[in-house]
Amino acid sequence: VCMYFWSGIYKLNLNFAWEVFPYYMKAFGLGEYFFLPFEELGNFSMPLINHLAWMVPMMELAIGFLLLTRYFKFGLYFAVLLHAVILLLLGPLGLSWNEIVWIWNLEIIFMLILVFQNERIWNFSFSSLRQKIISFTVILLFAIAPALWMIGLFPQSLSFHLYS
Repeated sequence: VCMYFWSGIYKLNLNFAWEVFPYYMKAFGLGEYFFLPFEELGNFSMPLINHLAWMVPMMELAIGFLLLTRYFKFGLYFAVLLHAVILLLLGPLGLSWNEIVWIWNLEIIFMLILVFQNERIWNFSFSSLRQKIISFTVILLFAIAPALWMIGLFPQSLSFHLYS
């Protein structure tokens, strides 16, 4: 859940819309529509089509929130779809870029299915002090560490700063 939330937050920047998203669109043969002609490089207004990039972080944020609700199955379906599209874009049928990304996207799909296959996922209780300490530590690492990194209070390598 935190991975989707923070990945969406980190992608809410102009660099993602201006550079990263257009690169991904090359897999669909749409790359040339996203870049300004050379003679317009001094023009700082982003082409209208680049604004499609904002759909990606919004979808990631929505997945994170849906996974926290009783509608988590919709979040699960959207997450699997998102990772399938990433595999299509960056895999051998797309840009054939960075093989490690293929592996972790496949892994995330399988982990999502394993974790969210049971509808009783939200019927848990933390009965022991040990479980409460472990839960607090996990929440601290995955939910709070990226926020602390953003204000310079936590190392980037431990804050799960995701691609943006």
